[in-house]
Amino acid sequence: MREVLFSLPSVVRAWPQLKTNSVVFEQIIDGQLRAGAIDADGVVRLVPFGCDEALPELAPHEGLVVHRLNKRAVVVNRAAGVVVKHVRKGVGPDYSALAKAAGFRAASVVRSAASVVEYELLPGDTLCALGDASVPGWERFVELWPKFARGAGVGLSSHDAGDELGVLRHWLNQVEHFGMLDAHSCQRLARSVDALAGELLKPADPCVVLHRDLHDKQLLWDGSQLSVLDLDTVAFGEAALDVGNVLAHVELRGFQKVYSDSVQARISQAVRELADSLVISPSRLQAYTQAARLRLCCVYAFRPSAQPFINQWISHSVKE
Repeated sequence: MREVLFSLPSVVRAWPQLKTNSVVFEQIIDGQLRAGAIDADGVVRLVPFGCDEALPELAPHEGLVVHRLNKRAVVVNRAAGVVVKHVRKGVGPDYSALAKAAGFRAASVVRSAASVVEYELLPGDTLCALGDASVPGWERFVELWPKFARGAGVGLSSHDAGDELGVLRHWLNQVEHFGMLDAHSCQRLARSVDALAGELLKPADPCVVLHRDLHDKQLLWDGSQLSVLDLDTVAFGEAALDVGNVLAHVELRGFQKVYSDSVQARISQAVRELADSLVISPSRLQAYTQAARLRLCCVYAFRPSAQPFINQWISHSVKE
């Protein structure tokens, strides 16, 4: 599976599918984002541009920016001023009010149906895309995030350390199953996950409102306002989960050469000060940051573009 995936040119992202023993991927062909799959026998199947039997309203469009075969697609329609999300299992609750109450900008729903939801198109670029020019956006994030975390979310599901450990073990299992890393690297990751388990399951901090997939590609800065994206994973849990995930991603960006060393250090310091303002226990921040590092090792093991730095990132992340 690994050899086939990594032999394909211009693969953007790939995701494991344990139930079907396959891997789905995104690939750029002639400037178009195409979705495909590799089955258990290593046979590659590429679907026509903008087509997916599991996403009935999806159609070819130059604004297609995400296409995870049989599961999800995102189309940015600038002419209509909307972002269209196509999903297989229906659209979850709209939590944009939580972000707006904290001072963020969040996309309002324009249209919603069984398998598609349209959001208003928000201005700005992600903090990741802005690189060193993102510092003012990070400053606004540190200012506003405590208001979001302390918001009055009602009826939210919970996501505790045991759940997070389950997510991490699931990703590790997928890496091992599909052979995306060599045996030695898998063993190092497995030992690190086992060592972390006891730390994660120690007494928890109080619960707050979580984004649960927070990082610098979920935050848009237009020079004056900060927007937060993808609020469908909102839950109650420890603040260290979101803050640790942000810290781990900022560390990863150093390996990806997104931020200069000085700006990366500045961002990391600001995020650690955010942890202090949220009264996050140092031990909980350390545990959740480590969980995020190890999960990113697994996620990026499926991305050919990560091969120049994945071994260095693993060495940075494992505890031996």
